[in-house]
Amino acid sequence: MMNSIFSENLRRLRQAKGYTQEQVSDHLGVSPQSVSRWECGATFPDILLLPAIAEHYCVTVDDLFREGANAYQHYADRLSSLYQSTRERDDFIRADNEYRRLIDSGNYTTEDLRSYGCMHMIAMWECADKAMMAFDEVIAKGAQEDMRTYYRTRLQKMQLIDCLGHNAVNLEQQRSALFEHPEEPWEHVLMLSALCNGKEYDAAYQQFLSSIALHPNTSELYVYGGTICEELGRIEEAFSWLDKGLALDPELCDAKYAKAQLYEKANDWDRAIEVWSSLVSDLEKRGFTIEANEPRKNAEKCRLKIRTDK
Repeated sequence: MMNSIFSENLRRLRQAKGYTQEQVSDHLGVSPQSVSRWECGATFPDILLLPAIAEHYCVTVDDLFREGANAYQHYADRLSSLYQSTRERDDFIRADNEYRRLIDSGNYTTEDLRSYGCMHMIAMWECADKAMMAFDEVIAKGAQEDMRTYYRTRLQKMQLIDCLGHNAVNLEQQRSALFEHPEEPWEHVLMLSALCNGKEYDAAYQQFLSSIALHPNTSELYVYGGTICEELGRIEEAFSWLDKGLALDPELCDAKYAKAQLYEKANDWDRAIEVWSSLVSDLEKRGFTIEANEPRKNAEKCRLKIRTDK
């Protein structure tokens, strides 16, 4: 029974793709008589040929033994449909690699690109759901176990919610949280994040001034002060707030990132290099050698800019 399903699939899939037995035999490097005998159920191909046969008909090996298997336009389409069914990471990787190969060949259509985009959209939602589950588990444990991780997780959850287009939820929830716990500096940090995500920079500036009046020694607040002032065009003030944050915490990475980027925007490449290099040193000293690669590359880009401009 299984052999008859297999042989019938070979015949039907070949016909659906519009191939002759001779074309199939040329592609697989076997004789046309071998292909004919497979389709009649008289013989079975070498098991090592099964992946090549499946790919030629744009199906999986499992499909060859599944009753009523259908041919797809491309092998990438079949792998994409498999991922959409299983939602397994390995199936996504296989489909992504096949789509990349198809696109690199130049033999693709707008429908292929649409399908490729749809697959990534599904993967994005899958990843967002998993991230939300992980964040919620950390938040449910509360701040008692690790206060910094708790608040950083809440911040990252807010960023995810913003990416999903729901920053209004962040603003509403954080206003309530700040009202209930104004004594907690991180609630102010989270409020500034929500306002910046919503591009409410005037309101964010007023909130920032109120927050540092209550918590003047919270270095993270000054990073947002720098970001807010930059968006409002108050560049010198942005530098002053970032410097205040760094005075409180000389290894405050976010402040150094923001400061280096401000220098780059001002075309002050020497000072940008100085800050990027300082950040590299800070990260390497703490054992974050991989994380140090990005600021190191940024410093080199600034050096290249200086050489190019001369």
